[in-house]
Amino acid sequence: REQTVLSQFTQAAAESIARLEQNVAESALLRASEQLAQARMVYIAGQGRAEPVVTYLHYTLVKLGVQSVILSGMHHSMADKARMLRTDDVLLAISFSPYTANTRELVDICLLNKIKVVALTDSTLSPIARADDLHLEVLEEEVSGFRGLSATMCLALCLAVETGRVRAELDEKLNV
Repeated sequence: REQTVLSQFTQAAAESIARLEQNVAESALLRASEQLAQARMVYIAGQGRAEPVVTYLHYTLVKLGVQSVILSGMHHSMADKARMLRTDDVLLAISFSPYTANTRELVDICLLNKIKVVALTDSTLSPIARADDLHLEVLEEEVSGFRGLSATMCLALCLAVETGRVRAELDEKLNV
């Protein structure tokens, strides 16, 4: 019996989420969350398939009281915006194969200017996963040439909630 589209995609999502739980170390998630929580401002960038993740991360971080801004626009305006980031800011970059040039360039500019980068990507070989940044790897199963965002959204939510928790602890220490 042939699988339905719904069963194919739900099975792919389940496999992707199971892989996420096995492959992402809690310590790496915590380090990334701490870096984001300590930032004056979190700038979030990603295009194409990453755009829904960018929007969801921004929404969740703001809801948790973490100041964040989405970096968007045309190639040159994004690069100009990236040059305005300060060393107490963090770029949260999201990109998956075939890796958008804008996001790669933003990461390059930030690292060159000593701005911390947290990357969500699909491979340690990704051009935004560098030795001088923190990166979390999430790989989605493919169905008929399409990769969903189930595991990616799960990871984004975990990252945002953990960042909010760490930020609340930091704020509490400052107010004591």
